[in-house]
Amino acid sequence: MAKLAAAGKFSGVVLLSHKGRTVLSRSYGMADKEKGIANSERIAFSLSSAGKPFQAVAILQLAQQGKLKLSDTVGTYLKGFAKDVAEQVTVHHLLANISGLKSPDEDVRRVFQSKEEVQEYYERWARHAKLAAPVGTSTGHAGAEIVIPGAHRAGSDGQDVLGLRRGEHLQALRHDRLGVLHQAAVAHR
Repeated sequence: MAKLAAAGKFSGVVLLSHKGRTVLSRSYGMADKEKGIANSERIAFSLSSAGKPFQAVAILQLAQQGKLKLSDTVGTYLKGFAKDVAEQVTVHHLLANISGLKSPDEDVRRVFQSKEEVQEYYERWARHAKLAAPVGTSTGHAGAEIVIPGAHRAGSDGQDVLGLRRGEHLQALRHDRLGVLHQAAVAHR
C-alpha cells in the first residue's frame, strides 16, 4: 500500500482485524489536499453504494425480528420528507432501487470530520429527494435510496428511533471501526 500511495495510486486507510481486534491500521495520503488534511482512522468516509449490502442485511435482520416491515413507508419511521415520499415509498422500494426518487446534487468534495457530521449532512441531503417517476420505478442510481434507510434519528428530538445505540447494528456486523457512514438501519415504532 505504501508503494501505491507513493505513486499517487492510493489514498485511504487500511484496517485489518481478526476476531474483533485490530491487527494493522495504516493511513496513506490526504483526505483533502487543499486543506492539508491527512487520512487517518478519525476521518469519516462515506461508503455510498458500497454500504448498501450491509444496510440490506441489517434491515432484513430487523424485518426478521419483527421490528419493521418491508411494506412500511418512509413516513412510518422518519419525519421531514415530502408528503408523497413519506406516504408512498416503502422500505422495499428503497432496498430494491425502485423508489422513483431523484436525489439532489451532492457535495462529493466535502471532507467530514466526524461520523456525526457525515450522518447529519446525508440525512439533511436525503430529505430533499423528490419523486421523479412513479413509485415502483427505477430512476437509476438514487443516493437517497441508500441514505434514507440509514437514517437513525427522526425529528428534532434526537431520539434514536430504532431503539439501538448509535452504530450498534453495524458493530454487530463488525463494520464500524473506521467511522464509516452509519447507513444500516431503518427505525421501528
